[in-house]
Amino acid sequence: MMRRRHALSLLVGALRADKPQCGRKLPSASLGDWSSVLAIANRHFLTPAVYAAACKSGDLRSLPLEVRRYFALVYRLNRLRNRAIREQALELVRALNESGVEPMLLKGALFLVTDGPFDPAARM
Repeated sequence: MMRRRHALSLLVGALRADKPQCGRKLPSASLGDWSSVLAIANRHFLTPAVYAAACKSGDLRSLPLEVRRYFALVYRLNRLRNRAIREQALELVRALNESGVEPMLLKGALFLVTDGPFDPAARM
């Protein structure tokens, strides 16, 4: 089992892979190494963000196939979840507006209902 510090280093490297100014690529690691990274990413709700960074960097194929599949599955499920939350939030806002109430969206809800230069499926 790899040390936690090394797993965190791999995770941070993976998250930074989409930043061209950093000149970074996804770190190369074995399937066992990625298992430790996945455990930390899952615990901190970062799995979809790692997948999005890997896609953006064009370096997704450097990951072991099983890891790629897992990242893709969590990303797709998170995208579906976020779309459902977005639709529910918009429906709620419309209903409140019709009742004369101006709601204020907080935290992640605002992120999901605004259009921006980010990938809404990357955030849990």
